[in-house]
Amino acid sequence: MKIIKYLIIVLLIGLSIGVLGSQFSEKSKVKSFVNKRVCLSALSPLMTKPSSLEVNAIKVFDSNLSIQAARTRIKNKSYSEDLTDSLMETLEKNYSQNIPMKESYISIDYSSEEKLYGASRSQFICVFVTNTFQNFELRSITYKNKDHTNLINLYMLRDRPERLSSSFEVDKINFVDSIEYAFSSFF
Repeated sequence: MKIIKYLIIVLLIGLSIGVLGSQFSEKSKVKSFVNKRVCLSALSPLMTKPSSLEVNAIKVFDSNLSIQAARTRIKNKSYSEDLTDSLMETLEKNYSQNIPMKESYISIDYSSEEKLYGASRSQFICVFVTNTFQNFELRSITYKNKDHTNLINLYMLRDRPERLSSSFEVDKINFVDSIEYAFSSFF
């Protein structure tokens, strides 16, 4: 009986290592998985009755920013001139090495109970953009057909979405994220 238990444990460990090994090569999929979780956690504090949230579908659309769009994005931020020059250098270096900035759109089709409207179905959209250091930032959301870009004011009196810094940068992916992603694909 002990031998069977040990064999099962060894088999499970072997399977886990095999699955994780294949998942580490899919870093962009793990990032999308984490961004989906961040987007869901951004929706809940805005709802009048978060417990009624029922997700119907989640879609992810990824694209690369053109170098012109990336330059404009950096210029439009209120950085000091020295920092802007430094970021532009990093940006040029990244693009020359074929490492563009990326945009990720996550669309959540959901149903919920609202105090004034009763049962309703709607869409929530999160827009993530990588910064020059390839970390995703939540740039804007669309909730109840209204775009919100000033996220600091929007979440000031609410819980900030999980995994986001005070500048709305998504935490780096870690080992636990890879494990959760690996096992989520089985269920």
